[in-house]
Amino acid sequence: MRKKVCLIVGAGQGLGRALAQKFANEGYHLNLVSRTLSGSELALKAAHSAFLGGTIVM
Repeated sequence: MRKKVCLIVGAGQGLGRALAQKFANEGYHLNLVSRTLSGSELALKAAHSAFLGGTIVM
């Protein structure tokens, strides 16, 4: 089985955060990049309801 993976740059706010939620809902493994750790953590928490796994990159 192939794992769906998504890299989102600018995941801390706006469109990036919305895309993190969308791809989490579709079962993607998320790799989030943000200028701040808190921004990535917020995006990760927003997507948490459908979150399967992911990585935060600073």
